[in-house]
Amino acid sequence: MVNIKIFQFLGNFSADELKSLKKFIKSGLYTGNRNYEEIINLYINQKEKLQRKTGTETIDYLSIKLKIKKSSLHNRLSELYKICETYLTLSQMNMNGFERGLILLDRFHKDQSYKLFDNLAAQLENTLQKGLYTHETFKQLFDLYTRITWRYFAANDYENYLDYFKIKNDYLIIYLLSETFKNYIEVHQQKGFKVYRGGLFEYIYDNMDYETIIKEFKNTDGKSYNVIMIFYLLYKSFKNPADKESFMKSLELHRIHIGNISKELNEYIYLVCNTFCINQTNSGRTEFYRILFDLINDKIRTGFINELKIDNIPINNFRDYIQIAIWLGEIEWVKKFVEDYWQILPERYREDERYIAYGLICLEEKKYEEAVKYFNNVKKTNYLHYIDSGTNKTRAYYRMEMHDEALDEIKKIRNYFSYRKDIPDIYIKNYNAHLKDIEHLIAYEFRKKDKQELEMYFRKRKQGIPKRWIREELKKIGIEAK
Repeated sequence: MVNIKIFQFLGNFSADELKSLKKFIKSGLYTGNRNYEEIINLYINQKEKLQRKTGTETIDYLSIKLKIKKSSLHNRLSELYKICETYLTLSQMNMNGFERGLILLDRFHKDQSYKLFDNLAAQLENTLQKGLYTHETFKQLFDLYTRITWRYFAANDYENYLDYFKIKNDYLIIYLLSETFKNYIEVHQQKGFKVYRGGLFEYIYDNMDYETIIKEFKNTDGKSYNVIMIFYLLYKSFKNPADKESFMKSLELHRIHIGNISKELNEYIYLVCNTFCINQTNSGRTEFYRILFDLINDKIRTGFINELKIDNIPINNFRDYIQIAIWLGEIEWVKKFVEDYWQILPERYREDERYIAYGLICLEEKKYEEAVKYFNNVKKTNYLHYIDSGTNKTRAYYRMEMHDEALDEIKKIRNYFSYRKDIPDIYIKNYNAHLKDIEHLIAYEFRKKDKQELEMYFRKRKQGIPKRWIREELKKIGIEAK
């Protein structure tokens, strides 16, 4: 069945959408006198059976069941696919009143029905200006004012044309700036992972007077100005991570204007802020642990936790929240957070996240044997979970003075690195450095290295800063790790 395009398409429809599609087909507006409902019913009733068939077998089966020649069947399936496309397009348009409005404005403009045009344009403008800001708002305002500009030009009303021409261009620039700021943040992350492939954005990042442009825009739209300022301040923060003031201003501005911003855009802003804080903690700026922890609690309090449902670990920060809270010693918070939210995590790895969280709690509570049991329960289908469970199990073994077991675990992790080609190089470098730290500690325990040699190793170490528990062990020995 994988080769039957229409069935792949129908497989994306919910049960309610399939019912609605059948009603759409029955209307006859787009289907003429042909009966396509029989094909859909056959798909619904025989779905599991069809999934076991090849493309050729499926066509043979349908031809017999529907009593249609194969040549005619191919045409019928192709027609049904186009009908489904039309249905889906109209359904999406029905849900998106703005896009529907633009299509009507284009028609009113073509017909020179200016009274209808003006009335609808005013409604759309009012909706956008008074509504919540989304990722699309600046572009939508640009699209709307572009059409209003056309309307006045066609009507030879040059005063209004010139006014709206300016407004249209202002929103074009603000839309481009908002996308530039958001893209810069993504570029910064890609560069950090050494996967960035370049692009035209490079030519404008350092060559525009953003502050003057944004300040000028304040006269056009004060409400939009606050939103673009949040993006600008975040852009400045990523561009110069030492600029803590810009980041703190972005947080303050976001808190003030959070009620003017859509849920999706708020989620995005929180995600960017989280990412910035995590970058800073990874760079050794420990004051950002508390800033991030407060930010996490803000997210929970305001209900912006949809990211925890997303099956994409770089976006889903559940594990990072656990590690941040543990670093701060907020163990009771971690226990409550895990119990409250682990069940909304994506099904394929929610158990692994829970086991790792409980294992980390046990490490903090010095219940090392129990921690190992939790880490052994992790399925390790995701490389981050494998690394998390393996490295933390090594920590537990070290603390229990089971040094041979710790070294065996290190060998397993390094072997895993050797054949998993999907792990970013930055992760491998960082974790290999961590594993090397543990090996040096164990060598010291086995009297294969003395204190001076151990201290020299950590003084020359270049790959970030050692993990907190490594620094704690060094402190016991009398070595200050930097």
